Amino acid sequence: MGAYMNPNILDKDNILACSKALQNAEIIYQDFSNISPKPKDFVYIDPPYQPINNTSFTKYTKLGFTETDQVKLYEKCRALNKKGVYFISNSDSDFILYHPERHPNCLVIESKWQQSGGSVDEQYTYLVLNIKKQGIYDTIIIIDGNGYKKEALKCFKDQVGSNLIEVFSMSEFTSWVNKKKI
Repeated sequence: MGAYMNPNILDKDNILACSKALQNAEIIYQDFSNISPKPKDFVYIDPPYQPINNTSFTKYTKLGFTETDQVKLYEKCRALNKKGVYFISNSDSDFILYHPERHPNCLVIESKWQQSGGSVDEQYTYLVLNIKKQGIYDTIIIIDGNGYKKEALKCFKDQVGSNLIEVFSMSEFTSWVNKKKI
């Protein structure tokens, strides 16, 4: 797993917590173009990563996943979001994210991967925060793992201020969404 010498792949407590939180969830796996979630449904999207250069891997499917496909995915998400569907994704790209006209109501929080041992955000200097330039939105902060610095979390909280809804681990967030029926 990347540059880590001893990755903690099996996090038994987290897996059990996620399993418990998802007991009443309906999980559907299908092509994004065919989804039809109802308002307040929660959709997790793990789209193919936008290539960072001409030799990057792009063969996620027989036909690949082109910039045209990325735009179609974006447009589908935007249309569904207007109907009250919630999304989370772990993929971004300059092609989609850094066009304000494409995401005028989206809060983007970036963090750079750390290339040496330790957690992704172990060192505060690796965090790149662009919350203020995105505007003021109700915000949920999701932090996975326990390696983050308290100063980084404080900075997130300070920047979103009274718009902070909650801070969760991913398993806590899943459980909260399930209980809220949002």
